[in-house]
Amino acid sequence: MDEERAGAGEGARDDDTRPPRYRTLTHTHTFTQHHVDAFCHLTDDTNPIHRAPTAPTAPTSPIVPGILSASLFPSLISKHHPGSIYVSQTLTFRHPIPVDQPVHVHLERRGTRHGLAHFSCTISLSSSSSSSSSSTPDAAATIAVDGIATVKLPSSSSSSSLWENEIE
Repeated sequence: MDEERAGAGEGARDDDTRPPRYRTLTHTHTFTQHHVDAFCHLTDDTNPIHRAPTAPTAPTSPIVPGILSASLFPSLISKHHPGSIYVSQTLTFRHPIPVDQPVHVHLERRGTRHGLAHFSCTISLSSSSSSSSSSTPDAAATIAVDGIATVKLPSSSSSSSLWENEIE
């Protein structure tokens, strides 16, 4: 389930003169063992912590690879800003994400400078009493991943204009 909320979030700054668009983006997602197996196969990740418990050295509950979980950030941004270019991202992995555990992704646009938008990004495991439709992070939730994304958003005219002012 995706939600968008227009309008400035608390502490949000935007040096852009255009009206704010999708200042807050949220999404709920669940990574299955099939997703994890496919990702590990593609990346040649053989770490047993990502395998189903049938492997002799695997933990009782496999965990989602951190980079796979972090891929939710550019995915959500590009869904709402098609043609955007992901420039950089900082990440802190704070807590493992168990396979089949729903996670809540929360991005908040913090501002735009020199044509680049900055988003604070959070993935959290919800508490049992949390509502998955909330547009703000649950205070009782466990933060699994957080960071900052820097994105070149497309101009409103067309996606081809993205390349007119290349990122230096």
